[in-house]
Formats: sequence, C-alpha cells, structure tokens
Amino acid sequence: MKKMLFLVPILVFFGCKTVPQTGGNSSKDKALAALELARSVKADVAAKDIFDPALAVFNEAEGLASSSSAEANNKYLTAEKGFTNAYNRARELRGAAQNELDKAKQEIRNAENDAAELEESRRAAEG
Repeated sequence: MKKMLFLVPILVFFGCKTVPQTGGNSSKDKALAALELARSVKADVAAKDIFDPALAVFNEAEGLASSSSAEANNKYLTAEKGFTNAYNRARELRGAAQNELDKAKQEIRNAENDAAELEESRRAAEG
C-alpha cells in the first residue's frame, strides 16, 4: 500500500499533459491537435473567452491557406497557442471545481459523523 502511495504522485506528474502531443509537423496539424485536445476538456465552454478567438483565428487561417501560406502558417501558430491556453485554463478550472467538490464531500462526511455521535450521546443519556 505504501509503495502505491509513493507511485501516485509520480504517475500524476508524468501523466498530466499541458502541451498537446501531435503526430504531424505542420502548423495546421499542431493547431488541429490543440483544438481537439481543448475540446476534449470542454474548453470551448469552460474557457470560451480564450477558445472562441483562437477558433476565429484558425478559421481565418483556413481561408488563407490556399492564397497566402506564410500568413496562414502564422495564424495556425496563433490558434494553436490559443487552444493550448484554453485547454490549460479548462484543466485549472476543472481541478478547482474537483477540489471544492472533495471539500464538500468531506464536510458531509464530518456532519454525518457528528450526527451519529449526537445520536449515540442522546441514546446514552436516555438509557
């Protein structure tokens, strides 16, 4: 059991991704991978203020891809950064929400324990 507790932080550290893993080398491939990763954590909802502008830049890049590849490339890179930032923000928000949920669950357990102790005290006083 102690060995497992030791391994958990290591697994969490190496298991967390903050930068999308991409298979392709082009800026479009990287932007698409970042877009997919951002959507996987619902960044389009949780970090809408970051995600939407990045999506607009990505769509601009798509429009420019055939006429101006250098400008499209720059826009893809900007979109990738935006999607990655949205992904990171959504993960932070999710982590904060999970922490609050865990605190609330612990407070419920504490309240249930207190209620059980009070009930036991009441029974002891009656009997």
